[in-house]
Amino acid sequence: MDSFLYILGLVLVLLFIIGNFDDLIWDLVTLVKRLKRRDPSQLDLRQLDAALPKSLAIAIPVWNEGDVLFEAVDDMVQTIHYPQSMYHIFLGVYSNDTKSVKAARELATRHINVHVVLNAEQGPTSKADNLNSLIKHMRSYEEIQCAAFGGLIIHDSEDIVHPYELKVTNYLLDQHPALQFPVFPLQEMPRPGNYFKNLTVGTYADEFAEKCYSTMINRYYTGAFVPSVGAGFVLSRSIFGALDNHDLFARDDMSSGYQLSLSLLKQRIYVYYVLERVQRLRSEGKLVSEFIATRTRFPSQVGIAIRQRTRSIFGTTMQSFAFRDIFTLEQSTFGQRYSLYRDQKAKWNNVLIFLGYVILLTFVLGMLLPLPPVFPLGSLSWLLCFVVAVLVFEKQLHRAVALANIYGYKSAFIACFLPPIFSIRAIWGSVINLIATLRAWGYGFQMLWQNTRKTQAKGYCKAADWGRSEHELITERVLQRFHRNLGDVLLEKGSVTSEELGLALRETQNSRQTIGNYLLKNGSITEEQLLSALAHIKHVQYLEISDPQNFIQPDLGRHFKREQLEELLVVPLLKTDTGFVFAFSDSSPYNAQSILREQLGITVNAVLATQDKIETALRYMYDVPPRPTRYAYIFKQYEAGKINYEQTIIAFNYLQATGWTEEEVLKHMGLDLNNQREHLQQLEQGDSLFDELITATIETLRNES
Repeated sequence: MDSFLYILGLVLVLLFIIGNFDDLIWDLVTLVKRLKRRDPSQLDLRQLDAALPKSLAIAIPVWNEGDVLFEAVDDMVQTIHYPQSMYHIFLGVYSNDTKSVKAARELATRHINVHVVLNAEQGPTSKADNLNSLIKHMRSYEEIQCAAFGGLIIHDSEDIVHPYELKVTNYLLDQHPALQFPVFPLQEMPRPGNYFKNLTVGTYADEFAEKCYSTMINRYYTGAFVPSVGAGFVLSRSIFGALDNHDLFARDDMSSGYQLSLSLLKQRIYVYYVLERVQRLRSEGKLVSEFIATRTRFPSQVGIAIRQRTRSIFGTTMQSFAFRDIFTLEQSTFGQRYSLYRDQKAKWNNVLIFLGYVILLTFVLGMLLPLPPVFPLGSLSWLLCFVVAVLVFEKQLHRAVALANIYGYKSAFIACFLPPIFSIRAIWGSVINLIATLRAWGYGFQMLWQNTRKTQAKGYCKAADWGRSEHELITERVLQRFHRNLGDVLLEKGSVTSEELGLALRETQNSRQTIGNYLLKNGSITEEQLLSALAHIKHVQYLEISDPQNFIQPDLGRHFKREQLEELLVVPLLKTDTGFVFAFSDSSPYNAQSILREQLGITVNAVLATQDKIETALRYMYDVPPRPTRYAYIFKQYEAGKINYEQTIIAFNYLQATGWTEEEVLKHMGLDLNNQREHLQQLEQGDSLFDELITATIETLRNES
């Protein structure tokens, strides 16, 4: 019996080492690569505003999300720093999910760029099927509106989208066909009183922090496979535009985009992983570095967590590809094959990792108590247990580094070293993953049985259905943490230093003076810099055209008294169906909009401009003989109702910045009005080589569907 226990212990230890030793080597290799790069952030955020905005689409599949949908999407629209007319949100709902349908329709009523897409079938089908329905509706919307979305962004309904995500997307899509942003779970500040309450949520934070801070960027640096994680996944038009009426996702796909990104890899189309930071100044004057990432609330209930991870493990390791595919993947590098192996081995490694804790516990207890000789002192198995301890500690240290960078050192210590080696949270996460993995194996056998007997319902495995996830409501206080204030925008644009902003914050803390006025009076910023930043905060456009005569329409002056416009420091730019678009300055009275609206009985839409630009424009309007406007084509499209006033101002601004023609600017914005069909073909085809790759990718997706 003793020899049997010894052999059993030796075999278990060897299995753990064989399954995990390569992780240590991988971590060391990628650490060296990362140290050479120093800071993973490479993007100059000041370049973002210089990029002409493209029309973007956000697809959000919804099932049983009525409790969180309205607050999350409403906050998204209010906080995204991207022209509201240049992105559209498509919400995919089911008729039998009445709560979500109601919330979606309220959002569509409140925001002109939110659209409700009712799935043709009763829910739930699957997330992949819902996304396919959304994409088809989006393509129909393009045809009706004569628009062309330059990118498709996939999010979940409970996501808190970073305010700069669309700006970064717009900039990077000119260089990369697909993007993946990090996803970081929300968690409470850890305290002894909430440790066990947040134990399950904490395991999400641990795993996503390690994956999105370390694993994904390490893969990108080494040229390995970078998969989609579901939310924050972006596809360029060159990918989704080539679909015609075919589905982008296999209907039974449970992998949250992993299967799609793998199909892209097979055609040498690589996902760019976006790990970028932006500086922020907290209210207490402390400068912090924040990731441009998606934040989301994960469930705290163990049962829901197990169901979610079961779908993820099954979709990634069992549904997307088989172990043999690692060796048959054509034209792939060692790094790409190895990263696939790491993903594939999760369905065994989740068992081995839990086994590692059992081995270590038996090892420690064997030195303290008279237990059967599983790991006799001085034996080979006893020595190998030290190797197991090193591997377990290295895993926890590697995770702690990621957690410290995202959540802080306190969270890292509580998650990984309470107590060391036998971390309660790490062990609890291993238990959840073990159960989820065993259930995923059960799904695999179920599918095999169904395929054998040909009893698949609706043509796809019922295992692909969404499970009900009771998402917790995200409070206004939590949402407010990710809102941008004036100081944040000035920092992002490089208009002020952190020292100047910190001083302004301290000086204005107990006074009624705003930070913007303080910085302006002290010469730290110009009026242009202040108004440009305010425009982002207020979600209006800033008029950047240097010569007001290029956009002034003298005929508009006859609708107003010059004295009133000069007193209010405003100038009319465009006429709308029910009113006018005015340019206001920071010196305009705070109630200038109300005065115009109430005294003249018109609707007022606002853009911002400098005081001298408004005064010059008024002189051109009333004192200078009219001349043909420079932007006749854009004015013509606006008057025909083909573009709105915000898109018109954007086009004005970028005409002088780019030197392009009016037609070229509108085409790049996805507002190709005269030659829409020709432009769509240009966007979707690209050069001949890339066109061949896209065609092959779509064919692969069709076969896999």
